[in-house]
Amino acid sequence: MCKNHGARLPDPPTNAFVPVPDCWACASVDAVAQAAWRRESGLTLRDWLPMTASGMRHLMQDHGL
Repeated sequence: MCKNHGARLPDPPTNAFVPVPDCWACASVDAVAQAAWRRESGLTLRDWLPMTASGMRHLMQDHGL
């Protein structure tokens, strides 16, 4: 639910960042990105895109994807 309008927030795009199972770094990035998408813990959508980009960079550099 959106705090300001009472409407349900849409889910983030499914192709934004897909974490690798059992990777703590992926799990951390995904958790923060999800919280930013839902505007939790003082995060905003401005935080979502950099976290998603960080996750994609991690996937390419550390997982070779």
